[in-house]
Amino acid sequence: MHLLRTRLANDIVAEFLPPKKSSNKVIFFCDGLPTLPSKKRLLEFWAKRGYWVIHPRYRGTWESSGEFLAGTPDKDILDCVDFLQTNPEINSGQGKKIVSLWDNKEYDISAKEFYIIGSSFGGATALMASRHAKIKKVVAICPLIDWLAPSDNNEDLQKFDKLIKNAFGEAYRFAPGAWDKVKTGEFFNPIKHVEDLDGNKIMIIQTADDMICRLETAETFAKKTNCRLHIFKKGGHMSASIAGKLRFYWKIKKFFKK
Repeated sequence: MHLLRTRLANDIVAEFLPPKKSSNKVIFFCDGLPTLPSKKRLLEFWAKRGYWVIHPRYRGTWESSGEFLAGTPDKDILDCVDFLQTNPEINSGQGKKIVSLWDNKEYDISAKEFYIIGSSFGGATALMASRHAKIKKVVAICPLIDWLAPSDNNEDLQKFDKLIKNAFGEAYRFAPGAWDKVKTGEFFNPIKHVEDLDGNKIMIIQTADDMICRLETAETFAKKTNCRLHIFKKGGHMSASIAGKLRFYWKIKKFFKK
């Protein structure tokens, strides 16, 4: 199956697939940092199971325009939701049309239920976006919950920044002062928003041997938000690709239906 490309909210490039059967359910897949934006099998898996699937690039990353971390990435996702959301007063419930940039073919999408699956940095995006009423459920896989928590990945954010720039070049175009905002622990930091989060909308999948986003941080967050937390003994720092495996798919599907 060939992934389609479109633009959402003007400056956000996204890959997408329509579902096999008519559906008003949409899943956004949110990337980690850094990562290669390659989710073809995952998108195909969920499209075959009755969801519109959308994989956007955050502003300032890869094909999207703008500056990365000028604003919070969850706003990028919510801007996409606003773009797709059906407004009966405007369009009589007919939904939106999204255009495949390969061939200019239009796809009608009447989106009413929005879900997010994200891992690591994308897990933080999912958690932050869950604060908004328009998001029905989110699944965060080994999510970044607290920038200031102990981690093999954040001992020196300056070195992490250098790694990203050296290894990925212009794929990540950081806004001036982006890392300074992150270092405060006040910017784009889910642990700071536990009072605003509805645990009923959140499921975390976490491993005990993840040394980047650690179990103890996830346990503290789950206790404060009363969200679902599924713990696996092994697996390390798991990626969103696990959502395309049946053992995880059934858990996620059941959670989405509640």
